[in-house]
Amino acid sequence: MSKKTIVILLLVLFVGIIVYLFFGRGKPPEKEFFVVEKQDLVREISVVGKVKPAESLDLALERTGVLTGVFVETGDKIERGTLLARLDISDAEKTIKDAEVGLENAKLALDKINLQQEQLLRGDTLNKNYEDGLTILSSFYDETTAILNSLDDILFEATLEEEKQNIEYYAEYDEQFSNEPKRLWRLYQEAENLNKDGLIDYQVAKRGEGDATRKAINSGQSLTVKLAEIIKSTRDIIRYLQDYFVEEDLVHEKQSIISSHANTLSQYDLVIDDYLKNLTTIVNAINDYYDRIESLPLDVRTQELLVKQRENELADAKNNLAKYFLYSPINGVVASLDLKRGEIVTANVPVIELISSSQFEIVADIYEEDIVKIEIGAPVEISLPAFPKETFKGRVIFIGTAEKIIDRVVYYEARIVFDEDLPKGIKPTMTADVVIQSERRKNVLVIPEEAVKKTDEKTTVEVFQDGEVKEKEIEVGLEGDDDMVEVVSGLEEGEEVILE
Repeated sequence: MSKKTIVILLLVLFVGIIVYLFFGRGKPPEKEFFVVEKQDLVREISVVGKVKPAESLDLALERTGVLTGVFVETGDKIERGTLLARLDISDAEKTIKDAEVGLENAKLALDKINLQQEQLLRGDTLNKNYEDGLTILSSFYDETTAILNSLDDILFEATLEEEKQNIEYYAEYDEQFSNEPKRLWRLYQEAENLNKDGLIDYQVAKRGEGDATRKAINSGQSLTVKLAEIIKSTRDIIRYLQDYFVEEDLVHEKQSIISSHANTLSQYDLVIDDYLKNLTTIVNAINDYYDRIESLPLDVRTQELLVKQRENELADAKNNLAKYFLYSPINGVVASLDLKRGEIVTANVPVIELISSSQFEIVADIYEEDIVKIEIGAPVEISLPAFPKETFKGRVIFIGTAEKIIDRVVYYEARIVFDEDLPKGIKPTMTADVVIQSERRKNVLVIPEEAVKKTDEKTTVEVFQDGEVKEKEIEVGLEGDDDMVEVVSGLEEGEEVILE
């Protein structure tokens, strides 16, 4: 093959790779995507009402409380938005302050968790525990090897009776110890294997290979547990024999050997117990570190949700404060006034009567599930079929408390006033199509409702990221009337979600 041919083949291969990288790893076929963006989101309620001559309007405060201010008198001409009366707001202000403190505490707790996460990820505490563990192990295996050799002599040599292991001799003094020789032999073999494997783990850990340090420390702790069990069991058997000699006032011919065994085991018990306490403390600290690393994302998410909850509580407290004030929803005249400063006013009991300066208003019956979404003062867009080319602005000025049953369905009356001059020719009983704005979010992240998957446990979307389809858990907020949904958390602007 000529040099020129080789060059051409390499060029073809290079072009093929480029084409694959730019075109071969594209988006999944037959999938529609939506780029997460910020929009204003509105929820609206559409109903049909009737034009009627404007009636007087009875106003009531939304809270029970002590009246601290009355700012109008009978006969006063007023404009929409005029402050008419107010209640004592000290309790409401305290609620706001408490909510502000609660929010600040939640934010501080979140900052603390984030700081803990940074510190944990940095690994300072973990590295210190690793260093302490390796320091302990540096002399540990020299001692455990010596202890195992000594235990071999104490247990399995025949220094008390010829052709009989010492542990067999000790165990013969009571039937309760009949199985101990075999059990201690098994434990001893396990301890020897742990000692051999643990020493290898320690040597690997000194070279700093992967998670070897954690494994070495765990191996050392496992060995101390095994040795502690052997030492305790052997001491219990020998002490039983020693107590028997004391009770029977006997002196064993090899009392010195028995005493030496007992004393040696007592010394080993202190040494191993010290190692066991220190290594167990380090093992627990390391395990706690990894448990914290695993749980921290959930802790952060939980605290973020708590901050959101506290923000909502503060917003609710501020919204509640507005209910201690009574404003005029219309332009008009104060017809009557049943208010005196210092008296206690009951919620939802009419205290002021206004006569509207407008000639007409709209009365509409609102379905019970929708009426709870509407507030006094909500903006309204009005269309009159008699004037098809015009649209009028208005607002809700009254929401009734008495239900109406229409075809066995519960409705409540709402009254809407026009905010602008009306055309000539408008008549009572004309039909009015009204769109009431019940809620609005400005400049929030939104996605189409069809991209959202909801289960009993979580809300998710699928996103196209790094050439792959991935599932992400999200929190949604307001659902708009244009089939768009507010994204409170879980997505960022510019991400691509897959539509179902």
